[in-house]
Amino acid sequence: MLQPPFVCKSLKANPLNKRIIIRPSICIGLCISLFLLPVSWVFAWLAAVMIHEAGHLLAMRIMNIPIRSISIDLKGAIIEAGYFSPAEEFICALAGPVAGLGCLLVAAHFPLLAVCGLVQSTYNLLPFPDYDGGRILMLTLCRFLTRNKAEAVYRLILLTASVLLLLFGLFTWFILHLGPMFLFVCIIPVVKSGVIKIPCKQSEQIVQ
Repeated sequence: MLQPPFVCKSLKANPLNKRIIIRPSICIGLCISLFLLPVSWVFAWLAAVMIHEAGHLLAMRIMNIPIRSISIDLKGAIIEAGYFSPAEEFICALAGPVAGLGCLLVAAHFPLLAVCGLVQSTYNLLPFPDYDGGRILMLTLCRFLTRNKAEAVYRLILLTASVLLLLFGLFTWFILHLGPMFLFVCIIPVVKSGVIKIPCKQSEQIVQ
C-alpha cells in the first residue's frame, strides 16, 4: 500500500533515511492467524502480500522515486515515498495489484498463492481511501475533471461502493449462509473511509 499525499498533485516530502519499521501488531496478528487458519493458507497469504508490495517497490525503483520508510503492521505494509507526479503515482499504485494478479500465472503449481493474490488485488482495487483503488480512481478523476468536481464524483462513487459492499456482506451471511466473516471484511473499508462513523463517547472534564 502506497502512502504518498492523497491529492491530485503530490507534494515533495522532506527526505528521510530509508528505514523498515515492524509494529508489534503484526506479530499478534500472525499468532492469531496461525491459531485460526491452516499454516499453508497463512504462508500463502504472507507470500501474496510480499509480492503485492514488491510490485509497488519495483515500480518505484524503475522510476527512481525515493523511498522514505516501510512500515509493517496488522493492516499490511505501508510504503512512504518522496515526490510523485500524478502519472508516477498512478503507475506505482497500480503496480501492486498487477503483481498480485500475476500470482494467477502459477496457479497450477501454487493454487493457494493464486487465490490469495486474486483476493488481495481485488480488495485493494476497491475505490476507498487508503486503498490502491481509491488512489487510482481519484488520480483518474483529477486527470479529466477539476478538483472540486473530481471530489464530488469520488464521494458519490464512494457512497455507492459502500452500499453495494455492505449489501454483498449481508447477502453472503443471510442468503449464502457463510457467516458474518464476509460482512466484517466488507465493513472495514467502509468504516475506514468515514462513510459509517462509530462515535466514541468521551467524558467531559470541567476545568475550574
